[in-house]
Amino acid sequence: MSRLNFFGNKPKIEGINVNFYLKRIKEKREKPSVSYLKKLHKAHLINIPFENLDIHYKNKIILDYKKIYEKIVRRGRGGFCYELNGLFYHLLFHL
Repeated sequence: MSRLNFFGNKPKIEGINVNFYLKRIKEKREKPSVSYLKKLHKAHLINIPFENLDIHYKNKIILDYKKIYEKIVRRGRGGFCYELNGLFYHLLFHL
């Protein structure tokens, strides 16, 4: 598979711990394929909930992916759609 990057996007998190992320979503590392992508997507949806508690706690929303990784993967919380989708992008890029 070609490593084309049509939009010039590069992940903002360098060297995330992919194994820890996969453990968070209860998946194992496999060879990239469409079926593996489907498994990852489903596992991500099932194991990481949408949550907007930061609004209710009046926490400032900062789109710093290192902080989002810490919040969702390390601390086991959920996140907003743009936090979850952005973080999932980083997982896929690093796989």
